[in-house]
Amino acid sequence: MNFKRKIDLKVACSIQLKIQLIFYASSYELRALRQFESDDQVISYSRCPYILKYTYKNKKKRYFPDLLIVYKNGQKEIVEVKPHYLLEDEINILKFAAAEQFAKENNMKFKILTERQLEGL
Repeated sequence: MNFKRKIDLKVACSIQLKIQLIFYASSYELRALRQFESDDQVISYSRCPYILKYTYKNKKKRYFPDLLIVYKNGQKEIVEVKPHYLLEDEINILKFAAAEQFAKENNMKFKILTERQLEGL
């Protein structure tokens, strides 16, 4: 079954960057996109195309990570952009564990970026 990610157009914005037109849902995501845009080791970035599954309170859920980054050395990285205060939420811990597992199984990396890493960008 092929699920498509729904984007709330009331909060989603887009920016035309060198590589492509890409949607972002927060100012933190925009800062991250600008960081990847200026990184000469990045050959591409996009909204993450993977739908990850996890269980929360005995219910099957789907998780859509924010970004997929591809570096010149061939490494792929799934990136989640999240405010620091949300990192310890139970549901986010489960989502991040699903992303870590998926990345490991697919020879990728998983990284969380918060405002602390993005300050000044």
